[in-house]
Amino acid sequence: MKSLVIVGASALGREYFSYVCDACPSMKVKGFLDSRPDVLDRFAGYPPVLGPAEGYRPQDDDVFLVAVGDSAARRAYAERIAAVGGKFHTLVHPTAVVGRNVQIGEGSVVRPMAVIGSDATVGRHVIVGTQSLVAHDCVMDDFTTISPGCHVAGRCHFHEGTFMGIHGGAVPDVELGGEGAVFVAAGAVVTRSFASGRLRGVPARQIGK
Repeated sequence: MKSLVIVGASALGREYFSYVCDACPSMKVKGFLDSRPDVLDRFAGYPPVLGPAEGYRPQDDDVFLVAVGDSAARRAYAERIAAVGGKFHTLVHPTAVVGRNVQIGEGSVVRPMAVIGSDATVGRHVIVGTQSLVAHDCVMDDFTTISPGCHVAGRCHFHEGTFMGIHGGAVPDVELGGEGAVFVAAGAVVTRSFASGRLRGVPARQIGK
């Protein structure tokens, strides 16, 4: 039986532990990797902090989830774990709705009550937030983050590392990224494609790089 190790013991890591208990109640959660040994001292009912991710050597039965919200930091931890032979778990909460022919890459997490439409592709280490919609035929590349309450319409393509803030949205056929990172502010609605930059407003406009 596999043993899950969660990288990061902050709020997102604690949420992931709860999701695992819902989705895979028989799965053993070995603990968290975090450089702060006292990070869980105020909280009850969690597995232990095993130590920092740096220097941890995966055991034969270990699988990992990287519970880090920032896309660049999530990538750095995932690459560090992969470099020493670590394998990753893919987590879909049982309340999520996943359509036909959806592909979800390793290390990705689909949070409670999220919806992924038919024939969508979700890459590696992607976060699809609680009550968010990624509609039919969308492509969410590796390390994309879709925050809670977002609505991404059909056939959108978010390139690697794209971040959409809480309650953000995009109309059909929008492409974000490809030339650099794209950060969509909370509540922004994207109505056309952007190759890079920070976006804000309704309709979203670029406010910086």
